[in-house]
Amino acid sequence: MPTFKNLKQLEKYLQLVVKDSMEDVGREAEHKVRDKIDEMVYQNPTEPSYYERTRELQNSLVHTQPKQNGNEITVEIKHEDNLIGHYEPNQHMSVVDGSELPVDALAEIVHYGRSGKIFGEGYWTKSRPYMETAKEEIIEEKLHVKAMKDSLKKKGLDVV
Repeated sequence: MPTFKNLKQLEKYLQLVVKDSMEDVGREAEHKVRDKIDEMVYQNPTEPSYYERTRELQNSLVHTQPKQNGNEITVEIKHEDNLIGHYEPNQHMSVVDGSELPVDALAEIVHYGRSGKIFGEGYWTKSRPYMETAKEEIIEEKLHVKAMKDSLKKKGLDVV
């Protein structure tokens, strides 16, 4: 365990350790969101018969590197646009004009059920709020707290 000559050195050390541990927190949160996508998006009552699932919505999920702003350290769970493909005739594309949907639009359509009813009504028109549900479960289960404590313990800090 390192020794510190003053409180400023201790603070600087702790900020580095916590920032490094936020990587583990981000990874755990990302896994929770992936699980929710699997449960809420891909395991719907009617599997699509007209196309094969790419699982790209789930596989495009990433967590950002920890960012520090003052004393606050954050990671973001988001979809990476370049990890979503676009397939004819209209998978991950606009059925109106054939344009490629950016991943944030695709995620919003799925999350909020905003596909419209151009193909009638079905599971694709229902809200599947995987991100919000994952966030609620992370908070309820204190997953972020557990992940931080576990990571800090692995780094040699005695955390209760």
